[in-house]
Amino acid sequence: MDKQLISELAKASVEEQKTALKQLIEGIRVEKTKEKNKIFFDALNEVERKFDAKLEEIQSITKEPGPQGPKGDQGDPGLPGFNGKDGRDGVDGKDGVDGKDGVSVTNIYVDFDDQLMVELSNGTLINAGYITKSTGESVVQMFKQGQMSISELLPDQTGHGGEVLSTDGEGNLSWIAAGGGGGGGGTTTYAATFNNSGTGAASGTTFNGSVARTISYNTLGAANSGANTNITSLDSITGGISSPDYVQFDTTATVTGAVGRVWYDSGDGSLVTRLKGNNLDLNIGQENVVLSYNGSGATITKGSVVAVAGAQGQRPSIVLADADTEALSAPTLGIAAEDITNGAEGFVATFGIVRGIDTSAFTAGDDVYLSQTAGQFTATRPSAPAHTVFLGWVVKVNASSGELFVNINNGWELDELHNVKITSVANNNLLQYDSSNLYWKNVAASNVTVGGASYAYDLYGGAANRIIYQDSVDSTSFVVAPTTSNTFLKWDGSAFAWDTVGGGGGGSGDVVGPASATDEAFARFDGTTGKLIQNSGVRANDSGEITVGSWKASEILVSYGGTGAATASGARANLLPSYTGNGTKLLAVNSGATDVEWVAAPTGTVTSVGLTMPTGFSVSGSPVTGSGTLAVSTTLNGILKGNGSGFTTATSGTDYAPATSGTSILYGNGSGGFSNVTVGTGLSFAAGTLSATGGGLGTVTSVDVSGGTTGLTTSGGPVTTTGTITLAGTLAVANGGTGQTSYTNGQLLIGNSTGNTLTKATLTAGSGISITNGNGSITITNTGGGGGGSGSGIMTAMIWG
Repeated sequence: MDKQLISELAKASVEEQKTALKQLIEGIRVEKTKEKNKIFFDALNEVERKFDAKLEEIQSITKEPGPQGPKGDQGDPGLPGFNGKDGRDGVDGKDGVDGKDGVSVTNIYVDFDDQLMVELSNGTLINAGYITKSTGESVVQMFKQGQMSISELLPDQTGHGGEVLSTDGEGNLSWIAAGGGGGGGGTTTYAATFNNSGTGAASGTTFNGSVARTISYNTLGAANSGANTNITSLDSITGGISSPDYVQFDTTATVTGAVGRVWYDSGDGSLVTRLKGNNLDLNIGQENVVLSYNGSGATITKGSVVAVAGAQGQRPSIVLADADTEALSAPTLGIAAEDITNGAEGFVATFGIVRGIDTSAFTAGDDVYLSQTAGQFTATRPSAPAHTVFLGWVVKVNASSGELFVNINNGWELDELHNVKITSVANNNLLQYDSSNLYWKNVAASNVTVGGASYAYDLYGGAANRIIYQDSVDSTSFVVAPTTSNTFLKWDGSAFAWDTVGGGGGGSGDVVGPASATDEAFARFDGTTGKLIQNSGVRANDSGEITVGSWKASEILVSYGGTGAATASGARANLLPSYTGNGTKLLAVNSGATDVEWVAAPTGTVTSVGLTMPTGFSVSGSPVTGSGTLAVSTTLNGILKGNGSGFTTATSGTDYAPATSGTSILYGNGSGGFSNVTVGTGLSFAAGTLSATGGGLGTVTSVDVSGGTTGLTTSGGPVTTTGTITLAGTLAVANGGTGQTSYTNGQLLIGNSTGNTLTKATLTAGSGISITNGNGSITITNTGGGGGGSGSGIMTAMIWG
C-alpha cells in the first residue's frame, strides 16, 4: 500500500497532495489514538505549514529570471531540480551560526503485516498502526479534494520568516533562526536529507523574499540515486549489492592482494582473488583448487603430488601420492599449492597453473607424470607394474619460481575398463571377446576358440618365403629363402646362411662297393678316386656301441672323454690330483663328494689281520695276530667266473671266446658267447686281415627305386648301366607330405582325423571381421565398432607344404 500511495501522490497536483495528506492524517487519527502517534501528527502539521510558505517563495523565484551569470567550473552531478533560468549571483554574506538540526520524515512504508511505519531523521521509528485499503483511498481523496494543507502539519509560521524547522529530540517542532544573515545576501549552509539516505553539504544563498537565488550542491559523501562517477573508494558496505548489470574493474591498476579482495590481473587476463591463509592468489576461471586436510603425519611441501586418503572436518584428507601402488595413485587429487603442516588445512591445485615450485630439472613443455618416489613428479613415464598418472606440463623452468600446468589424467588398469571382465587371472591367459555378454574376458590359452578354423595374420615385418627366428631378447629377424635349388640352411657360427648340397668327391658316376658287406661295419674308401668303398674293422651295433680292432690313433684328450696319455702312468698323472708333495698319502673322495684328493695315511698299530674269501676259495692261517702267513687255495680249474656270491669255472664259447686259429674271426652268437666266423668265397682272413681273393672289387649290375607307400612313383629303373630314375606323384601325408598338388589363394591345410589326412580350407569371416585372400597372404581386418572400446589381435601360423 505504501507504493500505491506514493505513486498516487507523485501524479497529484500540489493541492491534491495537500488534500491527500489531510486524509492520511484523518485516517491515522481514526485508526490510532495512542499517544505515540502525537509526534508524527505534529510533524506532519509543521511540514504542511512550512511547505506552503516555501512553495510561495519558490514560485516567486522561478517567475523572475535574472541576467545570465558567468560560467562556473563544472561541478559534480546534482539532484534533479526545478527548471528555470539562472539568476545573478548575490554577494556572499557572513556565515551565520549553525542552527540545531531539524527533524524530518525520512521514510514512510508499510511493513509485512500492513502496519504503517514512519522513520524520522533522528532515528525514531513510529508504528502508525494498520493501513487498510479504504484508509489509503481516503487519504488520496483528501489530497485531491483540498481537505488538508501542509500548513496543518507545521508550527505556526507567523513571524518566523527565514527560520528553519527544528526538533528538541522529544517529538516537539519549532522555528529557529537560520545561520548566515548578512542583510539578506549571505550564505546559509543547510543539512539536506536525500532519498538514498546519504547526506552532504548544500551551499548557496537563501530564499530571501522575492530575490532570485541559486542553490548548488557539493560532492555527496554517499552515492546518489541514479548514475555515479569517480567514486575513488567505497568502504564498509553492509548487506549485499543486488541486481547490478555488470561490475567494471580497472584493467591497469596495481593492486596489493589481501584475503577476500578481488582485482583484475592484466598479465593473466582474468580476475584474481586472495584465498584463505594469505598464501595463494587464484585466477578465477583459469584455475581450480580444493581446500584439503593434511592427514599424512608430516608437512606436505608446496609442489608435492597428493592423493585422497579419506576425509576430515568436511575436507578431503590427503597424503603423498606414489606410482608404485594402486591405493596411492588412483585417488591422485593434484599438487599442493602451498606448504601444508600436518593436521592443518591448505589448498591443492587440481587444474591450472601452480607457481613458485622447483622445475629446474625439466625442459619447458615436458610432460610430467606421478613418480615412484612418493610426492614427486617425473618426465619419465613409469612402466608396468608401476601406475601411470599424467599430471600436466612444465610451462616455466626455474629452481624457485617454476610453473606447472596441472591437468590430472589417471591411467586405467585393463580390468577397470567398462567392457573388460577379468577373473582369476593366471600366467599365459589371453583376452577373448564374449559376444553373448558383450565384454572381453581372460581365458586360458588352451581354451581359446577362434570361429571354426585357424586364423592367421601376416607376421610383422615379414614377407613371402621368409623364415622367422629370434636374434636377441625382444627382437626377431627373418631369413630370406634363396632362389637356388638344392640348398639347405646352416649355422655358420654367427648367423644362419644358405648352402648348396655338395656333389661328392668331385667325380661322376656311381659309387662301387664290394659284392657283399659285413653287417654293422663302417664303410671306408678304397683308394683315392672317391668311387670305391670297402668294409672296415670298425663296427657299430644297433645300441650305438662301437667295436674296433686296435686303437692306433693319437691320445684322446681328457676334454673329449680320453686320458690325454699313451701310457697308464701318464693317464693316472693326467686324471689324478698332482703327485707333487703328496708322497705316502692316500686317495680319498673330498668332503663335498665332488672330486678326489690326497689325504694323509692313518697311523696306528695292527693287532690282528684276517682274510675271508668268496665261494670257491679257502683261507688258512687267518687271523695273524703277531706274525704269520695267510694262504689262499682253490680247487677250481680254468677261467673263473663270478656269480654274485663267489666264483665258478667259466664255460668256453659262452662265458668267453673259444680258442681260435690264426684264420678265425669271432662274432657274438646271440647266446651270450662268441663263435667263429666262416670266411666265404672270395675272401680270406690271415694275421688279422680280411682280404678279397677276387681282386677286392665288386660290380653293381642293377639299381632300382620303389616308391613304397609314399604315394610316389618312379620311372627309368632299374638302371643296369647308366641312367636316371625319376620320382613323380604326390607325397602322402603319412610320409611327411601334404597329399595336395594345387591350391587357391588363401587356402590352408587343416588336420583331418578322418583318414589322418590334411584337408584344404579357407577362412570364414565372422561378425565384425573381413578376410582378404591374396597371393601367398591372408589379411584379416576388424570392421566392428567394439562396443565403445577398441582392441586388436594377431594370430600367426607357420604353414609347411
